[in-house]
Amino acid sequence: MNLQFAIRFHLVAPRQPIVVFRAQAVNQVTFKVYQSHYGLAVVIAYLAAYAAGAAAYSMAWRSGLTAIGSIGVLVCAVGFASYSFELTHWLFGHANSLIASAPIALLALAPAAAIQEYRRHKTAQTAKIANSRG
Repeated sequence: MNLQFAIRFHLVAPRQPIVVFRAQAVNQVTFKVYQSHYGLAVVIAYLAAYAAGAAAYSMAWRSGLTAIGSIGVLVCAVGFASYSFELTHWLFGHANSLIASAPIALLALAPAAAIQEYRRHKTAQTAKIANSRG
């Protein structure tokens, strides 16, 4: 029987490495120590991107796009905290990991924010023209 599947369990204990359980076939089980797949430059790039996103979505929130802005700020804050924790691998040398990243959700929110801002700008411009004629 050649059944292929993979299950990941993160067993976290204080000062213990995370063990990843991977079953490659029904009768073949291997264990290995978790190692981060993110390099230092990648982690710093994610931190910069999430910080810039949080700043941009907070500006959208303050300009009146409360739903889009608050969701964007929340997702960026969670992503920034996650990669901040990932950055601690280079400071403390542990094997714990907690990655929560949703760049696709932020990518979907960005055009929605831009469209809403464009509509608000056009409405304000139309009202300004109507008031000047009136």
